[in-house]
Parts: sequence; structure tokens; C-alpha cells
Amino acid sequence: MSWMIHFNGQDFGPLPDDEYNELRVRMNRVAASGGGYVGWPERSVGDISSTCVRVSEFFWTPGAPLSFTHIPD
Repeated sequence: MSWMIHFNGQDFGPLPDDEYNELRVRMNRVAASGGGYVGWPERSVGDISSTCVRVSEFFWTPGAPLSFTHIPD
């Protein structure tokens, strides 16, 4: 199973379950402090148009428009 991330008008992924779980843990830590940078192990991820981009962290505050889509294998 994997996940797509939808943030700031862009779609990123897919992220495998283990990286998605780590990202959620980091987001919970950031939420507790009111916002900050969250990220995951740096790797190339592609958006839905298959353009490769490098995404390792982004600034996020609780309530910011961020969502996830679960992609079954």
C-alpha cells in the first residue's frame, strides 16, 4: 500500500506505508508545538503528472490544507 500527499496545490508520491507512518509521527510532533517543518527521508517522488521532484520537508501548521490519499496495491 502507498499514499499520495496533497499539499499546497501539488500532489506528491507515492509514499510507501513506512515513510507515510514516519511522516504522520513527525506531523504530530509539529502540531504539538503549533507548526514547523516536517519531512521524511529524502528521496525522489513524482507528482501525478510523473514529473520527478525532490521533496524532503515543508512548513506545515495545524489546519493547513494537507490531505492524503490511500493507494491500494
